[in-house]
Amino acid sequence: MKKIIFLTITFSLSFVFIFLMSSNIAFSYDKFNPPYPRTAIWLWHGPPAEYYAKFDLIDSYIDKVSFAKKIKSINPNAIVLSTTDINSHLNMPVFDNKWCVKKSDGSPFMIYDNACLGDITNFCPEVNGKIYQDIAVDKLVSLANKDYFDGVATDGLWGCLGKWVGKDIDLNRNGVNDWNESGVDPCNVWDRASGDLITRVRNRIGDKPFMINGGLHKNYQDKFNGYQMEYGGPFTNNWYNGMAVYRQLMNKLREPHIILVDGTWEWRGKKINNIRDDFQLMRFGLATTLLGDGYFGYQPYGGADHFFVSYYDEYDTDLGYPASGPLKIKCAGTSWDEKNKCIYVRFFDNGVVILNARGEAITVS
Repeated sequence: MKKIIFLTITFSLSFVFIFLMSSNIAFSYDKFNPPYPRTAIWLWHGPPAEYYAKFDLIDSYIDKVSFAKKIKSINPNAIVLSTTDINSHLNMPVFDNKWCVKKSDGSPFMIYDNACLGDITNFCPEVNGKIYQDIAVDKLVSLANKDYFDGVATDGLWGCLGKWVGKDIDLNRNGVNDWNESGVDPCNVWDRASGDLITRVRNRIGDKPFMINGGLHKNYQDKFNGYQMEYGGPFTNNWYNGMAVYRQLMNKLREPHIILVDGTWEWRGKKINNIRDDFQLMRFGLATTLLGDGYFGYQPYGGADHFFVSYYDEYDTDLGYPASGPLKIKCAGTSWDEKNKCIYVRFFDNGVVILNARGEAITVS
């Protein structure tokens, strides 16, 4: 007996229609290729394992084997990753202050959470025969190899360092601000160092999933499986650019893909403390994710960074697998943006997702 659901949702001036035919037929599947929709929970810690087990992809700071074992006992197909922040020195088992990135006056370069930026470059001095990158690689590999965990994620691993990080940085430790020093490019230095780190981790964890947050690392995307579009990532500045990034990731990342699309208030373009019941926004993010092969998660509270993730009835719909790629109809015009201001349609075994990215009401029949 199939149940037909028809939903009409408005997003600003856009509309999302999801027409679903769901079935209660259960079937087994490769956990790295779950049926759609694909859901994610990205939390530092908090709820019991039973709640995490409701989702397809789990990304958490919890690295206890008992935690992952409990999830697997409930949902054997769950992809369970433990994460750690490479940018911050606070997450390493050992750390020497000499491993902090320096400013031109020799003081530590501080970032978020009152942490210094750990120096992953080869300019970092050795302490007891190791540089910071060695410690960071060892930590990621140890997390990936824990029993019942499927792989590992980085919460923070910046790629190119721009002046958005800070206007005084001295990676080569010569007492001169790199931004004022001829022939020194902090962006390229950091990009190469992060690529070295990614490559070293991949070489040591084999085929286990590896997901990254903090930089697209375009030159090394064949080395990792997933990217976390934190706070919606490129979708929040320009939805069409976001889709271009999404497609690029699907074309370049190592298989199997684990792209996490993070639904937050940033999609609205203004701070909203509570979006738990903003079903319009949730469904728009979910439908966007369904145009690709990603996993969707939704943070309901602004300012409560990765401490709450909601679960919705729509997640229980059995769409099965895609029967087509995303198709564009009724596009608006000729410019780059206008060529992408379309109705997006994707067919699945058990239904179809229709998303209106036109910014105006459109009738689809």
